[in-house]
Order: sequence, then structure tokens, then C-alpha cells
Amino acid sequence: MRGVWIGTLLAACEPLGNGGAEATGGCETTDHPLRFQCAVDVADDADVTWEVTEDDTLVRQLDGVGPDQLLWGLAPERTYTWTATSEGQSFTGSMTTGDLSGGLTSLQISTSGEAPDVDALLFPASCSGFSGLVMVDGAGDVVWFEDLGGDVTGFDWSDRGAVAALDKERVVEVAPDGTVLREASGFDRPLHHDVATDGDRIWLLNAEEHDGYVVDGFYVIDAGGAVEASWDLADWVTPSGGGGSDRFWASTFPGAVDWSHGNSIEVGPDGTGLLSLRWQDAVIEVVIDPDEPDFGELVWSLTGTQASSWSSDFAWTDGGGFDGQHHASWTPAGELSVFDNGASTSRAVIVALGDGTATEVAAYPMDAHCNVQGAAYVTDDATMFATCPTAGTTLAFQGNDSQASWTLSVTCPGGGGGPDSMLSRAMPIDL
Repeated sequence: MRGVWIGTLLAACEPLGNGGAEATGGCETTDHPLRFQCAVDVADDADVTWEVTEDDTLVRQLDGVGPDQLLWGLAPERTYTWTATSEGQSFTGSMTTGDLSGGLTSLQISTSGEAPDVDALLFPASCSGFSGLVMVDGAGDVVWFEDLGGDVTGFDWSDRGAVAALDKERVVEVAPDGTVLREASGFDRPLHHDVATDGDRIWLLNAEEHDGYVVDGFYVIDAGGAVEASWDLADWVTPSGGGGSDRFWASTFPGAVDWSHGNSIEVGPDGTGLLSLRWQDAVIEVVIDPDEPDFGELVWSLTGTQASSWSSDFAWTDGGGFDGQHHASWTPAGELSVFDNGASTSRAVIVALGDGTATEVAAYPMDAHCNVQGAAYVTDDATMFATCPTAGTTLAFQGNDSQASWTLSVTCPGGGGGPDSMLSRAMPIDL
């Protein structure tokens, strides 16, 4: 069943100034079971506050937006009440979301523990013919999805409320209403692992072989979907020694050493970005803004083990570190967050960088060895969301508490793909 539009209007508290005609408004179904296109009869430039409630509990609130609004972020097969207010006028009605279909019905999603204070978690899923992105709320209910027709290897949510998603051949940016904002493909180098966006530009990890070594780089995509700039790590360092033991690039670069194995890129402050290099046990900061005169320069490097052939700009003060890490990013407090895959145990860690020193300030142990992928996100309220792909789980930790307070589990039994195709990472989203 699709979404249903149920009676939609309530007379305004005051006349609209349109000759005394009755004020009207309504929400119509779309081709997506979890989103509605809504409108109220006020001036086009009026500020409208939209509220969505379920059993008198506030689900969504949008302040100071226009009279035409997409309402989304809603769970399937639920009846919600919507209310729109503007300059003393009020409109209200109800809407019922539809059910899920296709491969989404094969997803098994469960949660346990106290639900964290987060609107949604966004993750890639490949299950029974569905290949795209899914959002769930703290109760584990799907509240948004988009089938992108390909396995998502990386994604990022921008401040303008859109998601950039990467598969092996293209990047696509999609708005919550399903509109494709930009798309790019046909690159000279293979894309892999991750994508980052600030809402204006998109950064894509790529790779190339140099003298028998596979070395990472990135493309910078402009607002029109064209390559604005590119960067190659091999222009700044000379690879030497060994690399990783897996065969990730075996078919693309036969016989080459997988040397750096970049697995994440994150936009940072002041035109910089963070890259995680797995087989060097290293996180590096790079100037990624092509408008900066020092574009491409390495700002600093941090290594997690003594086995790394990379030179570190920081010394560990307490014996901390990381091994084969993924997903390096900045926390809201300005500290470094890293998912430490580890040689035998995995954890998320927070690291404070000082004047030539690195200090581990918090660690969050996982309940499994997560030997591939992984993610560690910290929200404004200091909640750590750590994802273990091999277990198919995301754990939430409050503050510095090393005991998880909440668990999200996602699997696709019999639907193709292992747990790591469900949860390579789960990103907290403010709707």
C-alpha cells in the first residue's frame, strides 16, 4: 500500500486576506511511501512552521520554511498529524505512510538498549535486489531510503540536506525527495571506498599505480559535476617497502603492491581534509580546497604503530595507537576520532593532538574483531556511534562510558551479501 492522503484542512484562525475565502492546505502522496508533498494557502514568501506528530509526540519540526514543503523522515504504515502555522493561521490534517516493498522487506533490523538522541542513522544496504541507502530511527524503523541501482561503497551527508554516494564507477548526489542534484562518471582512475562533501564540492578517493605501487589520490568535483582538480599522494611521497596482505586491487592493478590503501576522506576546517591510509597505519591532514594556494600540501601525519613506514609528526604520550584503521574524522570538540580495526580486537578511539603529542582520551571497545571497514562518529552531545561491519552492528556509547548503551543490528538473511554490505558505516543524521 502507498501513502494515503486523509482529509487535510482546518479553517485558519484568521482570514488570509484573500477576500474572505476559506483557508486551505493539504499533503499529497508521492511515488515514495515515506514522503509527502504538502502545501498551504499563504503568501509564497511567508514563513511557515511545519510540525509532524504521532500520538501527540513531536516527530519532525521545520521552522521558518516556505508554504510548499516535503515532509519525510517518517516510518512505514503509520498515521501522522501534520500542522502548519504562519502569522496566526493554522492548518492541520493527517497522512498515512505506505509499506516497504522489494528488497527492503528482507532487511532484518533490530535495536536494543536506550535509544540515543539522534534523528536517524544513514547506512548503505544491498539486499534482495535493493542497492542504495537507508535511514533508520532510534527504534530501528526505516524512515527514508533511496535505491541507487548500485552497491554504495562510500557516502556523505552535507549541511544542505543531501547525500553524495559513491559506487565503483560514479558519484551521485541525491536530495531527500529523490532528485538527482548532480552525477559524475567516466573517470580515468578507479574510484573506491569513500566520498566527502561540504555541499558545494565533492571529493572522491581514487587510486593509480606508480612504479609497482598502488597509491591513492582524490578528485574534486564542482557544483556542475565536473572534475575541478585532482590530487595524487605519489606527488608528495615516494612509496617503498611492503603493503597490505589483501587482494583488493589484484584485478585492477595485477602484481602491484597495495601500499597506502586509503579508506576514508573527511572534510575538515580551513580548507583541509583527513585521509586514512590503512596499510600505513596512518592518518594525514591535507589541504583539499583547490582555491587555496597550498592545495595538496601535507599538513601533518599521525601513525598508529611503529611498524608504519610513514613518518609521524606526533609522539604518543601513553602508548596509544591504532592498527589498520578506518574512518578518521574530527569530533565536535576538535579531537580526532578513528576506528581502530586492530590486529585482534577493534575499538573506536578519540585522540587529542597537542604540540607534537598524541594522547588517547577515550576508547570504545567493540564486541567483535572488525577486520574490514568500520566507522566512528561523534555527535554534538558526545555520543559515539561505532560500526563493526563484520558483525553488522552499530554501537552507541555515551560520553566516555566504554559500555555500549544501544545496539543497532542489520542483516539480510538469504538475500545476498554479508553483514559488511549492510553496515560499512552508519552515520548519525539531524533531519
